[in-house]
Amino acid sequence: MNNLLQIYFGLRVTIAASLLFSTVIFFGSSAAYSLTAENSDFASKTEELLTEESSTITLDREPQIVSQVTSTEVTGDTFGDINKLRQDLLIDPIVTEAASRKSAPGSSAGTPTAYGASQGQAYVGAGLYVPLDKGRSDGSLSIGVGAGDPIKSVGIEVSADITSIGTQDFGDSGQIGLKIHKSFEDGAAIALGWSNAIKWGDANTNAKDSIYGVVTKAFELQPNANNKLPLTVSLGVGSGNFRSEGDIRTNQQNVVNVFGSLGLRVIPEASIVTSWTGNTLNAGASLAPFKTIPVVINAVFTDLTNTFDNGIGFSLSSGYSFQF
Repeated sequence: MNNLLQIYFGLRVTIAASLLFSTVIFFGSSAAYSLTAENSDFASKTEELLTEESSTITLDREPQIVSQVTSTEVTGDTFGDINKLRQDLLIDPIVTEAASRKSAPGSSAGTPTAYGASQGQAYVGAGLYVPLDKGRSDGSLSIGVGAGDPIKSVGIEVSADITSIGTQDFGDSGQIGLKIHKSFEDGAAIALGWSNAIKWGDANTNAKDSIYGVVTKAFELQPNANNKLPLTVSLGVGSGNFRSEGDIRTNQQNVVNVFGSLGLRVIPEASIVTSWTGNTLNAGASLAPFKTIPVVINAVFTDLTNTFDNGIGFSLSSGYSFQF
C-alpha cells in the first residue's frame, strides 16, 4: 500500500512538473517569437525610414539650377539681341528702335539658352533663393566675360559663381563654368556648355558637373505688327543637374536628359518665362525696365512640381551687362 501511494504521489509531482515546464517553454517560445517579430518589424520599418530619408537627402542636396547665377539668368536675352542686331546690320545697316535698347528681358526660368557673352562683353549679377515651404534661403554672386565672335566664328563665355556670400565665409565656395556659342543669320543660336567645371569649397559636394548642348530660336508671332510678340524657344540635352527625378533617386550618374524653356516677350520691357530643368518646372517673369541702362531683373517661382524636399521656392536675380 505504501509503495502504491509513493508511486501515485510521484506520478502527480512528475506530471505537475512536466506541465509547468511545458507552460514555461510555451510562454517562453511565444515571448521569443513575439520579440523576434517585433524586432523584424522594427528592422523593416527602420530600413524603410532610412531608405526614405536617404532618398529625401539625395533630392534635397541636389542643386537647383536657379540658384546658380549665369548670363542666362542675369542678362536675359541681351547678348542674343546684340548679336541679332549685328547680323541685321550686316544686311541693312539702319539704326532701329531695337538698337537703342541696352538690354532685353530673358526667355528662360533657370535653364541655359544658346546666347552668351562674346568679345568685349561682360556682366555682373546676383541671385537670391527663398523657400516657400521649408529649407533655408540662399544667395550667390556671378561675374562673366566673353571672347571671340559668335557671328564670324564662335564666342566663348567664362563665368565664375560665388555661392558662399556670408560675412564669415565669403568666397569659400563657388564654381566656374564655360560656354561656347554660335549665332546664325536667321537669329538662331547653338551652344555647348560645361557648368561647374571647376569647383571649390562646399560646391565640391553640392554642385554637379553638367555638360549640355542647347539650341535657341526666336519666332515672331505677329511679324507685321508693331509689337511682333517674339516667342523664344530653347531645347537642350544635358547631364548632371538635368537628370530626371528617377535618375536622381537611384543616383544614376552617366545619364542625360532633355531640358527646355519658353519666353514670350509681351512688351519690349517684359517677358513671361518658363523652364523644364529635366526634373522640375519653373515659371515667372523677366524685366528690362530701363531703356538706356542694361539691367535685367528676373522673378521666378521654382520647383512647381515639388520634386525636391524644399518644395516650391522663389528666386530673384538681377544683372548688369556692359561692353568694353
